[in-house]
Amino acid sequence: MARHSAASRDGDVYSTDYNTAVKFLANPESYARERDVYMTLKRLGIEEICSHFVPILVRADDAFLAIEMTVVPPPFLLDFVSAYPESKAPEFPPEVWEDWYAEEAEQFGSNWPKV
Repeated sequence: MARHSAASRDGDVYSTDYNTAVKFLANPESYARERDVYMTLKRLGIEEICSHFVPILVRADDAFLAIEMTVVPPPFLLDFVSAYPESKAPEFPPEVWEDWYAEEAEQFGSNWPKV
């Protein structure tokens, strides 16, 4: 079934023979956040964000902390494990945001304004 896998800091991802990928997350909180984002995107019919493809949720399994999603071509957005609904987002002091913006701007370079 799995053709190849990739480990991430949050879990492992396996491709399937059905043009999907299954992500097994390491903890229930991360799983619930990512699952909820994919469920919201699917409910709203969002398959693309700023010209980046978004995988479509095929199914989620709460017992196995697993999310199956379609495989999309680049450019794509994949990782929503750190996403929070605005009402549940943690509060960060301004200096944390400044450091984060500086790190991301360096990572994305000239693409940062689009990001």
